[in-house]
Amino acid sequence: MGNRNKRSPVWEYFTYDTSSRKSVCRVVIYGKMSNSDSPGICGHKIKGKFPTNLKQHLKAYHQREYFKILEKEKNLRLLPNNGRHNKDDGVKCESRTSEKWMVCPASRNPKVERSRCITKRLSLFIISSHFGNNIVKDASFRALLHTLDNTYCIPDENAIAEQIYKLTNEMKSNILKCLSAAKKIHISIHTWAKKGMASFYLIVNAHFFSWFDHRCHHAILAAKSFHHNSVSTDYVQEVIEDVLEDWNINQEKIGVLLTDNNSSILKSFSHSFINRRKRAMIDSLEQSRDKSDDIQLAATMYMQDDNWSDDTKLNEATNGDFSGIHLSCFADTLQLIILKFTNDQSIQQLLDQLYDLVKKVNQSCKAANELFSRIDKKVVENSPTRWISTYYLIKHLLEIKIPFNVLVQKLGWIPLPSQYWKVLEYIKGLLQPFAHHIATLINRKVNITISCIIPIIMELDLHLESMKQIAEIASVSSILQLELKRQFAKLTDYNCCNYVPIFAVSSLLDPRYKFVLNSDQVQIASEQILRNIDYKHSRSDASDLQVIESAGKEKADIDLSSKRFHHLSKIFQERLSQTAKRASSAKCELEKYLQDCHSVVENDDPFHFWITNADYLQLASIAVDILSVPASSVKMETNLIAMTELMNETHSQEDNAVQESRILLRENCQYFLH
Repeated sequence: MGNRNKRSPVWEYFTYDTSSRKSVCRVVIYGKMSNSDSPGICGHKIKGKFPTNLKQHLKAYHQREYFKILEKEKNLRLLPNNGRHNKDDGVKCESRTSEKWMVCPASRNPKVERSRCITKRLSLFIISSHFGNNIVKDASFRALLHTLDNTYCIPDENAIAEQIYKLTNEMKSNILKCLSAAKKIHISIHTWAKKGMASFYLIVNAHFFSWFDHRCHHAILAAKSFHHNSVSTDYVQEVIEDVLEDWNINQEKIGVLLTDNNSSILKSFSHSFINRRKRAMIDSLEQSRDKSDDIQLAATMYMQDDNWSDDTKLNEATNGDFSGIHLSCFADTLQLIILKFTNDQSIQQLLDQLYDLVKKVNQSCKAANELFSRIDKKVVENSPTRWISTYYLIKHLLEIKIPFNVLVQKLGWIPLPSQYWKVLEYIKGLLQPFAHHIATLINRKVNITISCIIPIIMELDLHLESMKQIAEIASVSSILQLELKRQFAKLTDYNCCNYVPIFAVSSLLDPRYKFVLNSDQVQIASEQILRNIDYKHSRSDASDLQVIESAGKEKADIDLSSKRFHHLSKIFQERLSQTAKRASSAKCELEKYLQDCHSVVENDDPFHFWITNADYLQLASIAVDILSVPASSVKMETNLIAMTELMNETHSQEDNAVQESRILLRENCQYFLH
């Protein structure tokens, strides 16, 4: 009995100790289940060696391994003789397998296929509604399912968990297919801390154009949660690197990095990607023709220079393909500009008086009830954590101006003077464009790329210039305009020392906005585009760009060296000719694109323009990658809120990995729903 082969798959995770007659769990554990940060072995001992008891332990503490066991047991049940070896000869075994033991595929049975489809949809409902798997035990819920289909066999908790595990694998497999067909993958990271700093949440998204289906994708890769006291720069860096490794995203494919203003995230990016950028610069120096001792000296000085800021390190001397550029969330920056609104003393006094009056009305039961009976809603209060909340407060008060004034006078309180209401009208008009653009940026249903950032900045600048003509808000308009120019100087001012050309390049490559740029911006963006195209074609030969710029000089060198390298000079000539043709072709495409007047409207998809237009093949390969960079990362706030909702009584007993799977399935449903 003791020497019999153990056929149950559960023994992949257990070993039996004959001396103590106990089974020892050998599952590798991580994180909070382990006593240290490094992985360890569970080591839990269970009396006896019954597989049922061992599976109960896996179900309670190692759900991922438990689901794998269920899948393997299901496959064993489909084998002839239930997985046992047949004692007959091979011919008879093959005959029995083909005639008697062959399992009819379930897809041929419509009822079974329908049942599987319902189970899949039921699992998705449980995921999206945040119900626990135990809802299938609820009597009223079971009665509802039987009412809808009395032939449906309601699955148990284990079947639902198994279905969720299958959906997770299907989702990851489909995302990996799209990722593998992408040339550049842009990463956006958003962080959020729970109230009281009890927990810290981190969301990692990937934005890319996949040539697998010729579409722009926005997929959530990870949703991590951990205790706030364990958050550090090294820890965040390790988490981010683990996520990228799990999804097979190497450093070379990473494009733009979009984050909020969290210091841990910024330092993590600095540590993770600056070393790669330094290495790339040294390699390019070593590939130059002048290999003197100055190269080693320059490389050493570059590696040891730690006097720059993190943002400067991340954005200086970028490659032609904009790899490793760090960008801040555009919506977050707009919100910082709005905060300068309170620097005007007269406006701040008016708002303080307004906030106090609204708070007084909401705190009075009599006033709140009477106002609610008149307008059927409560007065909106100012919330510092809400996007541009001042605008929505003023807008709401102007809508209920008459009943609000009547109520205040009826209660004997001091109402707002008439001239204050006039100023509030002006303030509403001043903030309205900011509110509109921020609402568009944080809208999850609309994918806004960085190509719209320069047009938005120009529109806001012109708006603030016009609002300066109104005497009551001229001062605050000037404050906002100066802050707008200061915050976005490196995006619009090409004379700025920290100028980032990717924004002008993206606007130029977007047919909707290419005529917004002035001549200087178009020239700089065009030069960057040609440099980008040449960089992609000349990664194997670092001197191709120099060949284009000084073709005559190189030709003379090649003719001179052909006396010593007769056959090699032919290769030089061919490469020179190919490089010149590519440069000429790319330049012709760009000139044609700049001169064409495309009939493109605001709601058109720029990706459709590039993948369907055969006249711009070289430009298209660059445009789709740059236009896939998102303008904002705040859309992920909803993911963070959804994660906190999972931390309730229903899912408090689940492992972090299971909770993360629920988030990924809910947000990436397009990758397994057909």
